[in-house]
Amino acid sequence: MEHLLAPSALAVTDPETLQPASRVKIWGRKKAIRDENQGEYALNVTQPILNYFAGYYGVKYPLPKSDQVALPDFGAGAMENWGLVTYRETALLYDPLESSIGNKERVVTVIAHELAHQWFGNLVTIRWWNDLWLNEGFASYVEYLGANKAEETWNIIDLAVLYDVHNVMGVDALASSHPLTSNENEVNSPSEISALFDSITYSKGASVIRMLSSFLTEGLFVKGLQDGNQGKHRVTKRGPALRNPMFTLVTGIVGRWRAVCVTALQRPNSDAAAIRIVVGIAAASLSVTAYLKEFEYDNTVYVNLWNSLQAAYDSETVKVDLPANIETIMNTWVLQMGFPVVTINTATGTLTQKHFLLDPNSTVTRPSEFNEDIAESASHTPIQRCLREIQRRNKVLDFLLRPTMSQQDPDRCCLSTERYR
Repeated sequence: MEHLLAPSALAVTDPETLQPASRVKIWGRKKAIRDENQGEYALNVTQPILNYFAGYYGVKYPLPKSDQVALPDFGAGAMENWGLVTYRETALLYDPLESSIGNKERVVTVIAHELAHQWFGNLVTIRWWNDLWLNEGFASYVEYLGANKAEETWNIIDLAVLYDVHNVMGVDALASSHPLTSNENEVNSPSEISALFDSITYSKGASVIRMLSSFLTEGLFVKGLQDGNQGKHRVTKRGPALRNPMFTLVTGIVGRWRAVCVTALQRPNSDAAAIRIVVGIAAASLSVTAYLKEFEYDNTVYVNLWNSLQAAYDSETVKVDLPANIETIMNTWVLQMGFPVVTINTATGTLTQKHFLLDPNSTVTRPSEFNEDIAESASHTPIQRCLREIQRRNKVLDFLLRPTMSQQDPDRCCLSTERYR
């Protein structure tokens, strides 16, 4: 997590740099950069991706430069250090004579992921590790958008279904899965923090954000990112019950690190920012500020994003039909593990829904208020989405093809075979 890192000197043998007229630089070994031209591709795609995200977020890139460093020996795939992103060589360098098209795809998507963090993760930072999914899941979703801008003929956006949605369903269908978020007091030790860096955090987080963007429409979703408030209804919580025991110590360190960055950028800083939890948001208006501007150099929790999106939704004259408010809908995906399977009886037209498990006899040890078998009465579940669509189209079989093909929601629909017996 970028704001918990101490500054360190990078030791790279014979560093060379590719530097165009802009502020982007690619660093690596002399042989790889100068002799083999392996940094050229990263150099060519970085600026378009930065420009795209600046427009997507509605906030200019907040730093005066962007250095990207390929390290010969680096444990992580990449790390989104603010303005100085570090990578494994295989995640940044591309040899035009030796590398495959798969290597090229990985380079552009990893660069897009790390650059997405420069806003969503660095400029605005999650309050505690229990909300890591919001940081990594969001970047894992928009990496496809940024990469798609850099390689517009590749249709990279479609790979989200293969790489994230389908892959993570196999993990999330196990009884050993876990919810996207949890209570702060459940994440205390380094081992508990490390355990959060898994496919649920990255791929399910990306799938859920992708689903949210889909049912709101991408335009409204982006508007929600860019439309926030001016802090008129902030609620400040300082009680120890709301804070992890390590939080005060860590945010003190974070505050000092952030103060250095803010001073360098000539931005104001507030001591209260590190301990403020924002849970309220005003209605959108013509004078609203951008979501990222509202929480820049500040800590946030996932509910703030729901509230910002809700404000954008409420400001629309012609609204998408939603069965409940955004927080209520998203709680069913964020606060419980797993995903639902909707069964449609083609003989009677009745629908039922339950938690899908690869092993139906396994025991789920993490109970949830949402983890119950439900019928048609639930208003904000995939089953209700099926019902509304069927009622609108009056064509059951025609609708059943759509979830399978579009894959916008991480759920499953099944046909019963009673009609054919």
